[in-house]
Order: sequence, then structure tokens, then C-alpha cells
Amino acid sequence: MTTERFRCLRKGYCCKLSPISLLPFEEYLLKVAAEKLDIKCVITHGYTVFDRRTRSHIALSYVLELNNGKCPFLDSDNKCLLHNSYKPLVCRAFPYIPREVRYLYNTDMRIIIAYTEYGLSRKCPVIEASINYISRFMNVNPMYLSMYMPSEVKAAMEMERKRGIIMRLLSNLWKKGLVDLEPGEKNPTNKDNVVNVYDILRAYYPDLPYILGVHEAIASLKVLTSRRR
Repeated sequence: MTTERFRCLRKGYCCKLSPISLLPFEEYLLKVAAEKLDIKCVITHGYTVFDRRTRSHIALSYVLELNNGKCPFLDSDNKCLLHNSYKPLVCRAFPYIPREVRYLYNTDMRIIIAYTEYGLSRKCPVIEASINYISRFMNVNPMYLSMYMPSEVKAAMEMERKRGIIMRLLSNLWKKGLVDLEPGEKNPTNKDNVVNVYDILRAYYPDLPYILGVHEAIASLKVLTSRRR
């Protein structure tokens, strides 16, 4: 079997396709990065779950909105300003992307889990040009993607591992009666009533930033400086 691997063209195509999905702690990290770079970025909540105990909406994901059709962290040379510090996991995984993330509940056991379906984005010109070739090898070996794009698959696995940690810890709070989750997303009407699940969890689990690698990411962001200085 061929040892050919995926090679990004570094043209910034993926940075202009659509808003960028973030894990809850990445919302915090990108705000730190934006402040250091003196960049205006808009981050909105994604999927939320209602907590009947506090009457608040808990955000389980976030979305980095595009600015004039591109990621606000993409410079004029189509280079990512975060490439050498902390780049969101979904960016590192592209073009192996989550097509759908579903949150499943068991109200009797008070468990919430995330199920993610991945696929290759044909918006990437490398994938579009090679999709027949890739499909042929995947029919022979379903694990071929791990050989073709090891870094991207590794990033996707890390993303799901960390998403899973967040869901397990939230389930623990639910079992202890510290939150009372209501299945089914309710669209918040008051943005002030939306709470990042990461903020809730780290109040109960002080080691969470270390478990998720947030402390390392913060350290990597220290190299960033404003482009206006």
C-alpha cells in the first residue's frame, strides 16, 4: 500500500469556508489570543443545554464567526496567526472534520454523551482531487486515513477525547444534583443567561485546565504580540 500522505497547500481555503466550531475551553483561549493580537473576533455559543437548577443555558460548544469572509486570525498572506501557538483542534484536523455532533441523554442514569460523525471535506482541493484514490484504499483498509493524514486524525481523536472528558464531568455534576439537565436544546433569548460549561466545571474540578492542556496552551499564547505595536 502506498505511503503517500496528505499535504496541505497552505492557501487558507479552510479558513474561509464557514464559521469555526470550538470546544468550550477554546472559546476562552481564542479570547486570550485575540486580546494579545489586538484582533476583534466574534465568538457565539453553539449547542446549549438547559439547567433547571440555575435556570441557565450551558454552552457545550462555541463558534468563531468569520470576519469579512475569513477567519479573523488569518493574515493578509493567508497565514494563520495562531499556527505556532494554539490552533483550534478542528483547524488542526481539517479536512477530517466533524460532520455532525449529537448530544445523547440518559435521564435515569443522568448521563450525557457526545456522538460525533467524521468525514472528509471535499472543499479541500487536495481531497477533491484525490477522493477516488482515497476511497479505493479505504475500501481495502478502513484505517487508511490514519496513514494518509496521521496528524489530522490525531487532532480529531484529541478533540473527541477532550469533548468526552467534558461530558463525563458534566454527567458527574448531574448525578450529584449540582446541575439538572433538561434534554433537548432550548435557544437562549438572553445571552447573559448562557454559561460556558468549562467555567462551571473548573469551579468543581480545579485541575481541569491541566487535564485539558489549557495551561500549556496559555503558555504558548504568550509569544503572540499585537500587530499594531
